[in-house]
Amino acid sequence: MLRLLTDRRVGTKIMLAVLLVTAFSVIDGLLALTSLGTINQQVKTGYRHNQELNTVASLRSAVNRTWLAASDYLLAPDAATRNTADQAMTTGSDQVEQYADELQTFPLTSASRTALATFQEQWTGYLTAWQEEVKPRATQNRSALQAARTQALTPAMNAVRTPLTELADLTVQES
Repeated sequence: MLRLLTDRRVGTKIMLAVLLVTAFSVIDGLLALTSLGTINQQVKTGYRHNQELNTVASLRSAVNRTWLAASDYLLAPDAATRNTADQAMTTGSDQVEQYADELQTFPLTSASRTALATFQEQWTGYLTAWQEEVKPRATQNRSALQAARTQALTPAMNAVRTPLTELADLTVQES
């Protein structure tokens, strides 16, 4: 190999060196582009998981805001305050439905879809317990209200909390 270089003119040797450096640069550039493509795909996947986690967090926050509004309703000293709390509860409940629907747009695993479906079913049960058992007793005597909260609302809240926590855990594991 060395003999091939010694029998050549200087211009030829320089051209061979330039061609060799150019070939290495092209190969290095192609490897870099391939690597950038892989990194780009990983960033897209990470972003999607981040959006999914954010939606789960927003869902959980909407549930908590709804529960706080329900507590405000029960503690309200007058009809105007109850009306404000009722509006906040309606807004929170609408947000729960919005975030649950948004979560369905992500490519969820079957376990996550099952947890979401269970959550939605339990959430409907909670809203039913609130509307039919607890809310009508808010202005009645406290013992009737406490009995409705203990027998209907607390189990419904626990039933909502379990699939919501499972959904959050599954989302974290998938990312």
